[in-house]
Amino acid sequence: MIVCACGACASEGRAREILRQRSGGACEVCDQARAVEMHHRRKPGRVWCPCNLLHLCSRCHHVRIEGDPAAAKIQGWWVEPGAAVPPPHLTPVWIARWGVVLLDAAGDYDLSPNHLDLKEDPAHAR
Repeated sequence: MIVCACGACASEGRAREILRQRSGGACEVCDQARAVEMHHRRKPGRVWCPCNLLHLCSRCHHVRIEGDPAAAKIQGWWVEPGAAVPPPHLTPVWIARWGVVLLDAAGDYDLSPNHLDLKEDPAHAR
């Protein structure tokens, strides 16, 4: 198993269970559709850590994230690989239900307001 810098990676099955609980079954990007896919924020590799994963609907996964990686990086949905970039648990991410958060290794949202430049998802601001 590839290990994340947060040190709390899970098995694939456990990570999927944690994400389902965290999202409540709703897409973490749009909060409008049922989440049916797991997205790894940092690639390559399959790090099954809740801080590296998002629970998404197919549209958000393939159109908003995979289809527009530059915008996805700005929102924290895609984390650039490499030592110079903070790991997923230290990279802010925009979540529809909560705004800008950090994702912790336990699978929870860190709602601390002091860590971000991201204000709002541009798609929701229109």
